[in-house]
Amino acid sequence: MRRVTHFIAVALISLLAIVGAQHALSAMIASRDDDPIVPGHSNFPLRILPLGASITWGQKSSDGNGYRGHLRDMLQKRSTVVDMVGTMKSGNMPDNDNEGHPGVRLDQVAVWAKQDIKFLPSLILINVGTNDVLFESPQFPLSEIGERMDNLVTYLFNSIPDVTIVVSKLLPSSNKDADDRIRNIVNPQYEDVVINHQKDKQRIVLADLYSALTVEDLVDGIHPTDEGYKKLADVWLSAIYEAGKKGMLVEPKGALPTIDVPSNSARTTVSATESETQQETSIMDNVFAQDGQVKNTRTKMSNAVRSKQAIWLTWWL
Repeated sequence: MRRVTHFIAVALISLLAIVGAQHALSAMIASRDDDPIVPGHSNFPLRILPLGASITWGQKSSDGNGYRGHLRDMLQKRSTVVDMVGTMKSGNMPDNDNEGHPGVRLDQVAVWAKQDIKFLPSLILINVGTNDVLFESPQFPLSEIGERMDNLVTYLFNSIPDVTIVVSKLLPSSNKDADDRIRNIVNPQYEDVVINHQKDKQRIVLADLYSALTVEDLVDGIHPTDEGYKKLADVWLSAIYEAGKKGMLVEPKGALPTIDVPSNSARTTVSATESETQQETSIMDNVFAQDGQVKNTRTKMSNAVRSKQAIWLTWWL
């Protein structure tokens, strides 16, 4: 009986700590309504590349904007001129460019990132790795995901002058096996990547998206609700404030390139993504319905994603 009582007490304390942190973040954001992102600079321009997988894309949000729409609105209210860039478009927001690809791993996002160097973003928001957890394979072990993130970050720093990078921790998962690996294996490695690059005096900060949400903020155990996406936007904003306060943010270099994409190709890309995303969602449901069969389900999910990637690569090539 004492053990049960102790367990309940610990659980309540943890819950109160999370709720308290969320309220503190909301109060901090509200208090900065009139503060410019870069102290002393109004109308500061930011060319932002949202880089990642389905959460960057905005999957499961009712408007398709995910965190991007709310973040853009908050930045513009704070004397910031925002231009989002990327080869993909999703959501009903203005300026809906991004580089979010549902279902892909970190190494695959690194390939897509090469398409974005031409945009010369001044700020990159990276959230990727959930699919590495769900689709873990011997070729891409989680024990080395920090090295893969470090390779991506190093490539971006070497390719884009004066860029600032925000690396995020992964979101929590309602699947215990996945959440344990996110919390104990992936997120600590990401934190180390940020710390090591900061030691090298590079423009990088960490966004703790894991602490921003609980499983109640997730639609399907993975993707946020609309309110959950707003909480993510608050954390991104806080990280951008941190970068601005530390003098990391600089104005974009050069003009945006003109990209000629046939209208029918863009339509095909969205259609293929929606179709494959439905397949992915169906498989995700199986993951959380059969917690004891996660490994077998991951294999099926990986096959579905490979099919999706073949469609995308055919379009690009």
